Amino acid sequence: MKDPRDHKNAVKAALPYITDEDAARLCEQGHSSEIASGKIILEEGSCRRQLILLVGGRARVVRSHLGHDVTVASITGAEPVGEIAYFDGKGASASVVADGAAQILRLEEAQITSLLFSVPGLAARLFQSLAFVLAGRLRAMTESAPSFLVDEVPQVKTARSSFAVGAAIPSIAVEAVDEFKRDMSKAETLLGGNSHERTSATQLVISACDRIKNLLKHIASEEPSAAHVVGTHVFRATFPYMMSSALLERIHTKPRGYPGDHETIEAIYKAEPRGANAIGREIDAWALQTKFCSAVRYRRARIAADLTNLVAQRRATEPLSVAAIGVGPGREIFDIFEKHPMAPMRVVGLDFDDSALAFCAEEARKRLKRDDVINLFQDNLVNTFLGHGNISISRQDYIYSAGLADQLEDELVFRMMNWAYDQLAPGGTLALGFASNPDSAFMEYIAHWPLINRSGEEMRVLFARSSFRDLEMKIETDPDGVQTFCYCQKP
Repeated sequence: MKDPRDHKNAVKAALPYITDEDAARLCEQGHSSEIASGKIILEEGSCRRQLILLVGGRARVVRSHLGHDVTVASITGAEPVGEIAYFDGKGASASVVADGAAQILRLEEAQITSLLFSVPGLAARLFQSLAFVLAGRLRAMTESAPSFLVDEVPQVKTARSSFAVGAAIPSIAVEAVDEFKRDMSKAETLLGGNSHERTSATQLVISACDRIKNLLKHIASEEPSAAHVVGTHVFRATFPYMMSSALLERIHTKPRGYPGDHETIEAIYKAEPRGANAIGREIDAWALQTKFCSAVRYRRARIAADLTNLVAQRRATEPLSVAAIGVGPGREIFDIFEKHPMAPMRVVGLDFDDSALAFCAEEARKRLKRDDVINLFQDNLVNTFLGHGNISISRQDYIYSAGLADQLEDELVFRMMNWAYDQLAPGGTLALGFASNPDSAFMEYIAHWPLINRSGEEMRVLFARSSFRDLEMKIETDPDGVQTFCYCQKP
């Protein structure tokens, strides 16, 4: 079998919009194997969330029909398979069987998710590549189908004309969306009036957005099987209004390839409503006051307060050594030096996003009176946690991560804990932030920023699995009960 590194060109051919570096990372993270002729590469009905790239040989696409396997297509070049099951999790629509010896690269969902969060822009390039492949397959299928299959069969026409968009949507959701649109229309009219009318418009926008948020929360908790259908319906119906908010539009479009980039976090910190129009600014003001955004601002203040206290209590001759995992805009650090310019503290800022690090570097240049305060390092943080990183730092007195855990699966959070434990000096503390966000359904379906909610008990279990084991863990939570920090000290 070829060396997995030799598959890079085939991976690029299978995913035409990715870069050479993307292809190399996919080869590095994926599992390469050779499949014997006639063996199944992907089984029909499999719900395993994965992406398989055929990087050598040939394969047949097979469907089971009346107990027999029927070949419905052949794959003769580098192509992805299993991408539909990866997207919707409902099971592979067909089997893929090696037609002669074949080489594949298999990427599990967790590996893909890790790469999407750690490589700027990869999400856009990967999904554009998959969309290109799917579009080509759909076009080929449509062109090969006789026209009457689409245009002339009465059953097809009946099904198309009788299908109502809201047929499978609970009436509570349909009514909520209709009321949202009515209220937004009223608010638009009022915003052009006097100050009293503008105040009434603000109240209409707040109540309308709250109803949508509460609807999604209710459906997600009480009728989870309907959550995706309702979420999709609500997203489409409210899209023109919600995306007129500058914050929601940025989170949704992800210009840096992921939702919580440093500019998004900066906008939440500033809390200055912006939008494409008057309604957009009102929705932006509402969004900036949600519990999620309040929690983001809380974690900045929490870390700054922790570090200020540690610096004040410090009796050692050496400065306090601090490492920020996913430093982002680094505002909590600058907050401290703004009040205490000569604070005895040195900071290591780690991030995968070069734009965030450039922002931090410029802020440090403008705001700090010393050039020995912050050292910034760019690396793939997932690789760092897995022991394959390219950076090495000295032992730290305090390591913190404010929001990264909300975007990582348990296994990677566990690895992050172990990495932090190894980097801590004796007596050093890990502060790990996580959320239990009541707005998570809204963030997922409207802003398209899925977050992993965890309870304090779930975090205790992860800490108990890690190198911290049975060490005492302290928990601090914000007033809304959304943002929580776990503190654990190394002996």
